[in-house]
Amino acid sequence: MVKKVSGGSERGKIKVRFFEIEMDGDTDALQESLRTLTSAINKPVSQSQRHFMGGMAAPKQIAPGPEALEGEVLEEDEEESSEAGTEVGTPPSGSKNGRQRAKRTPPTPQILEKPGFEDGEPTWPAFAELKSPDNDVLRVAVVATWFKRVKGLDAITIDHAYTAYKFVDWPTPDDIGQTFRNAKRTKNWFGTDGAGSWTINIIGINAVDKLKKGDGAQS
Repeated sequence: MVKKVSGGSERGKIKVRFFEIEMDGDTDALQESLRTLTSAINKPVSQSQRHFMGGMAAPKQIAPGPEALEGEVLEEDEEESSEAGTEVGTPPSGSKNGRQRAKRTPPTPQILEKPGFEDGEPTWPAFAELKSPDNDVLRVAVVATWFKRVKGLDAITIDHAYTAYKFVDWPTPDDIGQTFRNAKRTKNWFGTDGAGSWTINIIGINAVDKLKKGDGAQS
C-alpha cells in the first residue's frame, strides 16, 4: 500500500522483521562478532540510505517573503529618511518627514566703481544726513529715492544700496535683498522685476519726502 503525502510526493511502506543469528566459535570470537554486529546496527543511517528507505528529512525553514508580511507596518527610520539635499544633523523638532530645510545663503553685493555720490544736488551724503533713517526699510527707500530723483535711475539693485550704505557708514544688514522684500511686503513701497532690480513707487517716495531727521521711527 502506498501512502500519499502533501505536496504530491510519495513514499513506500517499510516492514522490519526480526531475525536470529547462530554463531559457532570460542568466547573471544563470539564477543568480537557481537561487537561488530552491534556497531553495524548502531551506525547512523546516511542520507542516501534514508532516501532509499523512504525517510524524509525535516523541511528546511525558509524566511518568510514579503507576502508573508502583508498587513504589517514597518516603522521608518526617521533619521535615515532624510532625503538628500537636507543638511547633516538632527532634524529640528516638528520638521516634516524629518527633513531639515537648507539655510538660504544671500547673494554677496558688490561695490559700484563710480556711483557718483558727490554729483548732483543734493549729494548723496547730504541727502542721507537730511533724512537720517533709523531702520533698514527706510534706508533702502531713501537710497532708491535719491537714485531716482538725482541720478534718474528708476530701478536699483542690492549693489546700489550696499555701496550707498558703505559710503555714509550706515550699518549694513546681512541680507539687503531681504530688506527690499520687507519694504515691499510690509509697506508696499517697491516693485520688482524678479531678477534683482527694485523700483520705488509713489507710496515709498511720499514716505521719504515726509521723513525728517529724528522722526524715522514714527514713519
